[in-house]
Amino acid sequence: ADKRAVADFNSCAKPEWPKAALRHEQSGTVTLSYLIAADGQVADAVIVRSSGYPLLDQAAFEGIRKCKFTPGTKNGKPVQAWMQMQYVWLLHGRDDRAALAREIDQYREAAIKGDVEALFQLGKRYQRFGNAEGKKLAMRMFATAAQKNHPGAMLALATALRYGHGLPQDRVEAMEYHRKAAELGLAAAQYSLGRIYQTGSDDEKRDFAQAAGWFRKAADQGDPQAHNALGEMYVEGQGVAKDPAEAVKLFRQSANSGNAGGQRNYGRSLALGRGAERDLNAAAKWLQKAADQRDPAAEGLLALMYFNGQGVEVDDAEAFKLLGRAAYASQTNYQVKLGNLHANGIRTPADQ
Repeated sequence: ADKRAVADFNSCAKPEWPKAALRHEQSGTVTLSYLIAADGQVADAVIVRSSGYPLLDQAAFEGIRKCKFTPGTKNGKPVQAWMQMQYVWLLHGRDDRAALAREIDQYREAAIKGDVEALFQLGKRYQRFGNAEGKKLAMRMFATAAQKNHPGAMLALATALRYGHGLPQDRVEAMEYHRKAAELGLAAAQYSLGRIYQTGSDDEKRDFAQAAGWFRKAADQGDPQAHNALGEMYVEGQGVAKDPAEAVKLFRQSANSGNAGGQRNYGRSLALGRGAERDLNAAAKWLQKAADQRDPAAEGLLALMYFNGQGVEVDDAEAFKLLGRAAYASQTNYQVKLGNLHANGIRTPADQ
């Protein structure tokens, strides 16, 4: 009978939560895909959908990769095939409800005394319970903290209203809270508000000047996503005058902070000699850093460098592996590239 590949989770340790991610209370769900060879070994792997936090993505990716796998079968024989799974990072699981309850008691006492930050943190703890009653209580806490000009609470309400999570969807009211949080100086709100104006979402018209302005405010506070986003606007001349040198400066700041998008764009700029002196060796190194975080566009660009021996020695096996990952992650141009190679009779190592 035909069977799918499966992982034996008893054969590997639970992925370890990165300390920096815990310190910043990061959580989320990462979707992973592994190419399991006929002998049960991992032939390739890719992060299909990010949790939103590279540290959590990589920890889950590396942790599960150490598991033993049973290959899939076709007509009763082991075959190479992709398998997909999710790993959920929860700050408080069922076993931690007692600890969560203690935190709620701690923050409740401070909130009653008028501590607005404690009130906001109390709302976050109620939100983590995950049930309807917990979400209702969380929204009440956020609303009260927002009335006292807490920008984090405003952004939490904006997110809930934008997506209809815990509150009826209302994008107009969400935008009001979003703007208030940004005006109060919250970098995360400034960056996401810039994205709204850049894409024209939330029923707002595209306004590149507004987008660039908010990205700049967030970038001035050291937000690496904003550095990268603003750099892209300088490349395209959207809301600002084209300035490749300024773009490179921003990409470098983002890259040095570990942002995959910044690493990819800085590497691409060095590869093209756009805004900086061309340096293929440095370009390959930065693209590799982004590819290590499973940035599909970086994987595709690095694959082409391996094919052509630019900044790295020619390595068709590595090139095909990276190109396959980029194509699998729905990077259409790399799907076309991979298709053309097949059309010309060139087979990837996975085909052989």
